[in-house]
Amino acid sequence: MPSNSKSANVKTMGDLEVAKYKEDVVHINLGRLKECVRWLFGKEEALYNSDFMSLHYNETEKGWIEADPYLHYHREAEEYYIPLEGSLTIQVDNHFIKVGPNQLLKVNPKVSHGVVSVETPFRGFTIRVPISLGDKVVLKNERLGRPKQDEDG
Repeated sequence: MPSNSKSANVKTMGDLEVAKYKEDVVHINLGRLKECVRWLFGKEEALYNSDFMSLHYNETEKGWIEADPYLHYHREAEEYYIPLEGSLTIQVDNHFIKVGPNQLLKVNPKVSHGVVSVETPFRGFTIRVPISLGDKVVLKNERLGRPKQDEDG
């Protein structure tokens, strides 16, 4: 971001610094986020509204516990997990896959999955596309499991 630009409109929203040069150019300083879970693009409480995709950024030193301890799937959406630092262990059907930096895990629609554990410090993105109401289906009869020591996909 040029420091001498007078057209930039910089604002701080809580722990998020956003610079808008024009309506179609946005620069988000992710380095300012700490212990933050934020939907950058998406519906409702997202920083920017999108009718097509949701982009989630998570940065934590503490990890997290999955809010819903059950597997779920999406009727239409593909979901992409992209760690930048740390790793995620994701249960896909009955398999456990460890996804680390410089890796991407794509989960197709109608495939049951859920985040089982987080290796910290963690920074990464989750992308869900397309967005539609009622897309997420929680399988209340299929709880998330725990990976065996030697199984990490």
